[in-house]
Amino acid sequence: MFAPKVLKLARTRIHEKTALGLALGLALAAGCSGSSGGGSEPTSNVDLLIQDTPSQELASFTAVIDRLHLVDGNGDLSANLILAPLPVEFLGLRDRYALCGSADVGRRVWTHVEVTFDGQSVEARAKDGADVPVITLAKKLTVALTEPLDLTDGHGCVAVDLDLETSLKGQLFPDVLGFQPSGTATGAAPAAVELDEVKGVVSSTDPANFSFGMEAYVDDDVLVPARNVTVELDPAVFLGHQDGSPFGSPAAFFADLTPGTTLLEVRGSLEADGTLHAMRCNVEDQQAGAAADSRVKIEGSVVDLTAPGFFELALHEVEQGTTVADPLLTGLGDPKSVTVSYDPATPFFVDGNGVATSAALALGQRVKVRFQDFTAEPFPADSVDILTQPLFDARVVDASGLPASVVCRLAPSTYGIATGQVESETTDVTVDLTSASFFLHLPHRPALQATDLRADVKVQIAGDLTGPPDTPLITASRVRVLPGRYIGRDVVPFPVAGAFEAVQSGGARPFGDRHPVVGALIAPDCAFVGAATTQADFFNLFGTLLPGEEIQVGVHGIGTGNDNEVLAYQVESRIEVD
Repeated sequence: MFAPKVLKLARTRIHEKTALGLALGLALAAGCSGSSGGGSEPTSNVDLLIQDTPSQELASFTAVIDRLHLVDGNGDLSANLILAPLPVEFLGLRDRYALCGSADVGRRVWTHVEVTFDGQSVEARAKDGADVPVITLAKKLTVALTEPLDLTDGHGCVAVDLDLETSLKGQLFPDVLGFQPSGTATGAAPAAVELDEVKGVVSSTDPANFSFGMEAYVDDDVLVPARNVTVELDPAVFLGHQDGSPFGSPAAFFADLTPGTTLLEVRGSLEADGTLHAMRCNVEDQQAGAAADSRVKIEGSVVDLTAPGFFELALHEVEQGTTVADPLLTGLGDPKSVTVSYDPATPFFVDGNGVATSAALALGQRVKVRFQDFTAEPFPADSVDILTQPLFDARVVDASGLPASVVCRLAPSTYGIATGQVESETTDVTVDLTSASFFLHLPHRPALQATDLRADVKVQIAGDLTGPPDTPLITASRVRVLPGRYIGRDVVPFPVAGAFEAVQSGGARPFGDRHPVVGALIAPDCAFVGAATTQADFFNLFGTLLPGEEIQVGVHGIGTGNDNEVLAYQVESRIEVD
């Protein structure tokens, strides 16, 4: 994001999982109507969702959202869609969304989203579990949608991506970080979005149609309601008891459900019609969540696997059971990590669905651990969800081996270095790309090819680390590429070629090869944000400027390999007046 002069509009530990992730999304369910402003305006129901973003240095980053408004083309704001202060952990979702509320909004055309943070609420943890001091430099983020959100037909979607790479100012150590929110937004409505787990109390059952109704909650402690949602079970759904063991049949699962009593945890995808397509359902209790806060669930990373039957868990977030966990962890001196024990009967899951064993554990994995007994270390795990392969934050230093491989160097705080699997941050790490998928980290997540990688680009790699510390190898399954970015002025358009040139004026992040960036080719799936929301509108802007007006652009993309040239995947435009 860049700052316009005049905008022309057409306690240290993270507590409850009220919401997770990095991008705020508003998925507006179709078919709902009401009124606002004393009954004068029809409304649509809005589901509030959260999406994640990567960070090269942090394991968790939390802030409380005080207010969230949609802004229409006249600059008028909706009502505040956050009915109570909303704590958000921005790094825990791994490309999923989290359901974090429901509200009504007027059926009109909306062009921006405005998010206001509580400046005193910001907390961060390094990847070893240490607290990182943060001060708030700005509290408000106003984000233009990639295209206006037209709710006159009663449905739509908004996703806001807070970019921590540009929002955090300063070195991780020893300086204090400064938080100045910066991000992007999209108004494209996805057919379905994958959700993090959702808890809810069964409201109805329909075994014949393999579905049930559920009063969904925002938080794991079942304190903040969202809305009633219809859950449709996938034919391959995993149905589990409270201890993680599977039901013998779907009939046995439905026989265990009692409306108004059974609390479930559901993992799946939110469909365009507002239903939840479930891939996993676990019974949590038969008390409508009355005892939810007595059960502890912690998200963290595996940092030691030396002793059989145990692993060391770096603490990122106490998602559930803070009334139990907080006093005990305080008594232990607020440790960076705790020791967890398990036995052959402990259920293990991979990515929330697949059943596994303890053999699937690896250093650097992000996991969620549930505890029935959280009284003394080592804490016995009731179940373990392995959320990701090990993740490695890195920078490409040699792309000559493409498309088969690249050479990277890991960020200093990445687990491979911290665990001794890689000698140091200057060690060359070969990354095998033959089985990897690639995408650019923008709201619409454009797909890339291995040959799109360039030297000096920052990446987050999911994969397995093997080999000796001086010549390590990562076999990658997925590569998330952080887009390069620059702000440009004195823009010269070339509409026939689908390109433009601009004089770089700030806000740069490497596109690759460290060349000065002045030109941009527009990718076929480039998103346009701000004063123009399509490629045609962008080029038409140049013929509508009044005296004293000029166009400023923010370009996100990746280098082409040619000098002074990038491939733009997102272009934000503003009209400024001198």
